[in-house]
Amino acid sequence: METATEREKRSPGSLCLFRLGARRFALHLDAIGEVVESGDITPLPGAPDFLMGLANIRGEIIPVIDITPFVGGERVVPAFENPLLILRDEEGRVGVVAHRVIGVREMVTDAWPSDEAHYVLHEGDDGDGPVAWIDIARILRDGRRELASL
Repeated sequence: METATEREKRSPGSLCLFRLGARRFALHLDAIGEVVESGDITPLPGAPDFLMGLANIRGEIIPVIDITPFVGGERVVPAFENPLLILRDEEGRVGVVAHRVIGVREMVTDAWPSDEAHYVLHEGDDGDGPVAWIDIARILRDGRRELASL
């Protein structure tokens, strides 16, 4: 019998698509709490490449990351108007910067190849071009592990 995790990896349902440079990525919609303008991001001296800094979102200070060191693509240059995907997990809230949010799509990934050795769960085409569905939980876990080792 298929587990819930296996079912989600096979057929994720609602995904939020966003663009970083020329590449399009997808996150499971359940991971996203909200999308806001990034505003000012305060850099942290000596922080790892993926940690862009801290943002003040309605009085809450949250870390902001760039996923490109994990999945490749153009590095994000912070701009006030960049969308910030606010993710929530058991350890708190984290912002992921995007160049543009495309929207929400219902997608089935049965035919997409899987590469779980890296940070991409599936890559495929949604009819509008290539999309990489990323394993954001793994990115956050490995990023936190790197920060804890500093």
